[in-house]
Amino acid sequence: MEAMADSKGNRSSSAYIAARLQGLAQLGRRLEAVDAATAPEGITGALRDVLGYDQVALYLCAAIDSPPSSPWPPAEAGALVAWVAEQRAPVLVPDGRQDARCRDASGGVRAGSAMAVPLLAGERLLGVLEACAVAPQAFSELDLLVLEAVADRIAAALESIRFRAQLQAALEETRRKLEEISTLYQVAQEVTGSLQLDETLEAVVHAIRNALNCRGCCVFLLNPSDQMLEIKAAAGLKLEWRHMARLALGEGIAGKVAASLQPLYVPDTQAYPDYIAFDPEVRCLLAVPLQVQGRLIGVLNIDHTRPDAFTPEHERLLTVAASQVAVAIDNARLYTQLLAEKRRQDEFLAIVSHELRTPLTCIQSSVSLLLEDEPPDGETAHEFLEIIQRQNERLILMVNNLLNATRLEHAELQWGSQPVALDELITRAVHRLRLLAAEKQITLRTQLPDEPVRVVGDADWLEQVIVNLLDNAIKFTPSEGEVSIAAQAMPQEVTVTVRDSGIGIPESELERVFDKFYRVSDQPSGVPRPRHGSGLGLYIVRRVVEAHRGHIHAESTPGTGSTFTISLPRGSAVPDHAAPSAP
Repeated sequence: MEAMADSKGNRSSSAYIAARLQGLAQLGRRLEAVDAATAPEGITGALRDVLGYDQVALYLCAAIDSPPSSPWPPAEAGALVAWVAEQRAPVLVPDGRQDARCRDASGGVRAGSAMAVPLLAGERLLGVLEACAVAPQAFSELDLLVLEAVADRIAAALESIRFRAQLQAALEETRRKLEEISTLYQVAQEVTGSLQLDETLEAVVHAIRNALNCRGCCVFLLNPSDQMLEIKAAAGLKLEWRHMARLALGEGIAGKVAASLQPLYVPDTQAYPDYIAFDPEVRCLLAVPLQVQGRLIGVLNIDHTRPDAFTPEHERLLTVAASQVAVAIDNARLYTQLLAEKRRQDEFLAIVSHELRTPLTCIQSSVSLLLEDEPPDGETAHEFLEIIQRQNERLILMVNNLLNATRLEHAELQWGSQPVALDELITRAVHRLRLLAAEKQITLRTQLPDEPVRVVGDADWLEQVIVNLLDNAIKFTPSEGEVSIAAQAMPQEVTVTVRDSGIGIPESELERVFDKFYRVSDQPSGVPRPRHGSGLGLYIVRRVVEAHRGHIHAESTPGTGSTFTISLPRGSAVPDHAAPSAP
């Protein structure tokens, strides 16, 4: 500090002032090189080097790019700094021995002389700059003015540093968001490139794996029939693990995500007790739910061989991507269902055309023979008439099913609600179908109780149910087989059971036989199934039975036969509306 005065110790001489001004200019250049990381040390070092102060301290309210710290100023700053911070005014203490603000907590003198000035950016306090000397009377009013000028320079430099830090943070955030948008765009481009479900799933896992640079990515889809999560597509995952990974809701990481509908991050799988290890290479795992309009369809999962590999940004990005992926998967599923529905309808039209043509051809041929110039004898004519009657019954059944399937789709359909004698409906249905059974030499047996079997419902629709069950049994029972129908009355319900000795239905397809247009595929044994049937009969049966608040159950053993049992409540089964026209 003494070196800065002239040869006579005069701190107000023109030489001293010129030296201070030169020091300020040099200090300005030094401050330009200071950044957020080195600001306090860089500034105080520049002050000591350029202005020659013994001790210089810079107390900032907060780090350049951080929120204010509390409490402030710190205890080690002393009372002088606290006073300047409170008053936001500069202070010069020529003799620290005479000023309590220059004493420490124990009463000792901290400095022989001192001066301190606030660092202000407008009305905002940035900190306090303090200079101390060992000797009393080391500073003058000119020194205080110089320190104030320095403080202004420092405040401007700090604001510049803060602005650069904010700008850098904003640029970094913009860069990150652009990368996210780019990643999401890339994922969207990949997953929307196809409406085929398998292709969509494969595109999803590869796009996300590449975008997030993870070891593996897989998609679990929820199987609606058994509520199990199954891997449907994977990238970076060994084939053996793909087949093994099958989880219930709440089981394993994917199961927990599916049950909670919340993302789950496991930084280290070895430290997570509920982790089910399919692949020992996985050390870090992140999973998010796949939802469409609040409905769970599966789980999207990424993993890594390194612990703590993922950040909150990965979770946010994967969550956003999951919403795109879920919609793409759902669209692909809907498209697949539409294609399947279209195929079923095309097949249905082809079958119906064939089914209609066959009885019409038989009827036309029989009528032509009856109308020949030399008509057949009485016995032969009777046979032709029976053929016409059988084929006419087939046409009636088919047309009724076509019309009734359409009528059942309308919500405004009304049902009759009156006492119905099921035993009479069964007897009438058996009589209608006796010729169709006789044509294949099928024995048609009836087992009815002695007492009337009554329910409350719509007689016409219930007769259609019985006719369809019997017709279905006759169709799929080989020649010389047997079909039986039995009714049983119990206190709360009535059951009707139709058994046949036909070709049977695989267990995996028992529930689907009631779907509209569905026809059972050929069995694995290679024995072809008869291809007649519209796929509407059992669909109508289920809809009518359920409308009567009943239920239907199917049992079957391929090669042995099938059993269909309907159960109907004995009381009022349907709303008391006007009955629809006869089916």
